[in-house]
Amino acid sequence: GRPSLFAALVLVGEIGAAVGPLAGAALLGLGFSATVLVGAALFAAVGVALWCVIPADAGRAVWSTPRPGGSAAPRPDRWAAVRDRRFLAFSALFAVDLVAYNQLYLGLPLELARTGAGTAAVGSAFLAVSLLTITLQWPVALLAKRLGPGRALALGFGITATGFAGLALASVVPPPPGAELVPAAVLVVCLTFGHMTAGPVTMELVPSYAAGRPTASYYGLLASCGGIAVLVAGGVVGSLLDARPALAWGILAALPVAAAVGLPRLLPAPPTTTPDAPRIAADAPRIPETGPHAR
Repeated sequence: GRPSLFAALVLVGEIGAAVGPLAGAALLGLGFSATVLVGAALFAAVGVALWCVIPADAGRAVWSTPRPGGSAAPRPDRWAAVRDRRFLAFSALFAVDLVAYNQLYLGLPLELARTGAGTAAVGSAFLAVSLLTITLQWPVALLAKRLGPGRALALGFGITATGFAGLALASVVPPPPGAELVPAAVLVVCLTFGHMTAGPVTMELVPSYAAGRPTASYYGLLASCGGIAVLVAGGVVGSLLDARPALAWGILAALPVAAAVGLPRLLPAPPTTTPDAPRIAADAPRIPETGPHAR
């Protein structure tokens, strides 16, 4: 099958992240006021477009449709995600992806500074992330689709762990002269490929966990777990990177290994097709099969 809508969102978002700074730099030549006005107009246009495209009753039909026999449908359980222990464990483990990807902004600049690379190296690393994502997100998503969610998650987090393991090794056994930047370059590539592999797969799994319950609360819990993990790990890892970098990178390598082992064991149960537990939640994001926005 085709890659999910989430792979397309990652791809389009990365294009925006790459084009945005260039457009902003060009607009600054016209003055700050012009730049701000263009940005405001862009957001207003996007808001109007979304207002026109997204149906006003999206996600409401399932709760308003009477059950057979005339009984009213139960009110949605907004706290179902928190009580779903399987999904809570899955979210906690998947938070490792956000912790790892955040090292592009925390650990990587520190490592480049330690090797004596200038700020231009940081900019080059971010450019490499954008180029890799723009050119390879779709093929990687196709591969993940063929592998299936369990193997794709294991592969994605395994790749991420490899990047951190390389830096942990380089902290103990320094690379030869002229190759000081190789471990950092490997980290950039591994984090990007790991994120491209695991991210869309996970987003596509969330409606299967929700199984008719409010899907937005499941996505919200997944995001909240990631934010909390980044906050906690940022303080712990940040304090270790200066004093004991090998330990810091070793911890960061161990976390994706745990996720690679644990996440495939926490995949959603096989879907049912009963009226009480539809296979896909009504408010789940999907690409329409017919109409102007059909695939």
